[in-house]
Amino acid sequence: MPVWKLILLSILGGLLSWAAWPESPLFFAIFIAWVPLLIAEKSIADSGKKRRGWKVFFIAYLFFIIWNITTTWWLVNATVAGAVVAFIANSFLMTLPFLFFHFSKRKFGDKVGYFSLVVYWLSFEYLHQVWELAYPWLNLGNVFAKFPAFVQWYSITGSFGGTLWVLLMNLLIF
Repeated sequence: MPVWKLILLSILGGLLSWAAWPESPLFFAIFIAWVPLLIAEKSIADSGKKRRGWKVFFIAYLFFIIWNITTTWWLVNATVAGAVVAFIANSFLMTLPFLFFHFSKRKFGDKVGYFSLVVYWLSFEYLHQVWELAYPWLNLGNVFAKFPAFVQWYSITGSFGGTLWVLLMNLLIF
């Protein structure tokens, strides 16, 4: 797949993630938001070309930077420099679990790879909530914040149950 199509898929996924985020009534878009990113990763992985890891990093980083900027733009109201650093750093941190998934899939195959995506992402979200620089706004399970009727089971699983639901639906649709 040409690079420009990979970039378009990444942009589409980032915009779908933004469109699903609260205050939007389009929360169901989150169930397909990662599909373009998964398609791009598969295309890169299947290409057999060199530097696949760097291409996956770039495509995933573009996806996450778009999602970060479009959903947490309001951070600039506190400090522009701080917001820029938050966008860049958080997008980088979000890219790492996706890159680890790509490497796991290449080394161990599709079944282990896609399972590892769920494990890596849930681990990332957990760690991102408990360390000193916690940044919980973009946990996937938070997408249902305006629609609590859909997630009454959060009293048992917390937002991680929603994250699991979102990831599994994206993988099933993919």
